[in-house]
Amino acid sequence: MQMQQMQQMQQQRQQQMMQEFQMREILSLFNNITLNCFKKCVTTVDNKDLKTDEDKCISSCAEKMLKFHQLVGTSFQENMKLVQQ
Repeated sequence: MQMQQMQQMQQQRQQQMMQEFQMREILSLFNNITLNCFKKCVTTVDNKDLKTDEDKCISSCAEKMLKFHQLVGTSFQENMKLVQQ
C-alpha cells in the first residue's frame, strides 16, 4: 500500500511540475510576443491609443508568432512520438 501511495505522490508531483513548466512557457511566449511586436510595430508612444496601422501590425505579428509557436509545438510532439516508438 505504501508503494502505491508513493507512486501516486510521484505522479502528482510530476503533473504539478509539468503544469508549472507549461505556465512558464505560456508567460514566456506572451512576453516575447509583446516585446517583439511592440518593437516592430509601435513607432511612437506619444498617445495612449495605438494608431490604426500599429494595431493592424501588432495583430498580424502576434498571429504569426502564435502560429509559429503552434507549428513548432506540433513538430516537437510528433518527433517525441517517433523517438518513443
